[in-house]
Amino acid sequence: MSGPHIQRDVQVPVITHISQRVVYSYLQGLAPDSSLQTEGISESATASRKDLHDFFHILYRQLFDHADRFGLPTQEDASILDEESEGTARKSQLNRMLKKPRDIISEGMHFLYLAGSNGRIADGQTLVLDQEIINVYLATQPSRKKKFLDGMRDAGLCIQEEDGSVALKNDAFPLMMPALIELAEVCSLHESENIRHFFFARCDYRRKLDALELYRIFSDSQLSELLPLHQELLQSGFKTSFQIYGTHGWEVIYSSKKAFKATSFLHIEYSERFQDPLRARVKCVSSERLLPHLSKYPLLLQEDFFNRAYPCGNCGWCKERKGLRPSLLQVNGKEKKICWHVNSSIKEFNRESAILIRQYVSLHEDVAMA
Repeated sequence: MSGPHIQRDVQVPVITHISQRVVYSYLQGLAPDSSLQTEGISESATASRKDLHDFFHILYRQLFDHADRFGLPTQEDASILDEESEGTARKSQLNRMLKKPRDIISEGMHFLYLAGSNGRIADGQTLVLDQEIINVYLATQPSRKKKFLDGMRDAGLCIQEEDGSVALKNDAFPLMMPALIELAEVCSLHESENIRHFFFARCDYRRKLDALELYRIFSDSQLSELLPLHQELLQSGFKTSFQIYGTHGWEVIYSSKKAFKATSFLHIEYSERFQDPLRARVKCVSSERLLPHLSKYPLLLQEDFFNRAYPCGNCGWCKERKGLRPSLLQVNGKEKKICWHVNSSIKEFNRESAILIRQYVSLHEDVAMA
């Protein structure tokens, strides 16, 4: 019999300290229950997957609610409001604050990955490891790793060392161990270590990244604008690729084969260090190419472009470069000499920004046709 039914989180928990910000990415990123049952898989294997998935969920909730049991820092939460208003020192400080809980949790999840990669099933419910695997794991940062293992014991994982081996079992989720071995094996097929650990932390047995799957962690109001935009871009010939930094951050990158942009055009990002982790960036061609077409577009786009355009600093870098020269920008009675390079950040993703992205696509298509 599999473990108890787990009630999924339906409300966004209140984040009060820095480790909760990190753990929330793990909670949000867990693969949906529907992903556990795939074609050709047996009922017993599905039940094992469900128990492991439920254990991951319980583990992440324990990490969120009882961070101190795992040795996680509990200093007050902090985040970045937007990229432009925060100084370099502030960003560096926040990165340092986030690094410790990220590292501790990553180490703990790596222990489970090692267990799945190197363990063997003894009685259908117990996973047995050679003691040497634990010794190698504890060779660095042993104190904090042991503290995390103690936290996993509090979350229901029984870890027992005897006679040169280590036995793992979980009475609350007794069927989880075969799925742990399967998950580690499936994840090992990914070429990148980042991708392997990303899928493992999600308890995700699938082999491909999917934009819609990644986007489901965003709010309903954001999805109501993002999903139609995604479909429109695909229908217009844009292709998606992915950059995975870890559970804490990733990008869905939209690129077009059209002549206006040889490289990526739009980046939709998740970054846990921001107060609103949904970020968007539009990577424009040079301002000199855009300006001849800008005046025919609505004032919304013109004002946005005016605000994001960098003032020319007279650095001289672009002096001998065709199409990368400064330009004189005039919008609604305002005027400034601007750099060829255009700021890509969109500070907040909402209905207005979705409209702007569509208008930037059209503007760049005009450039391509010119």
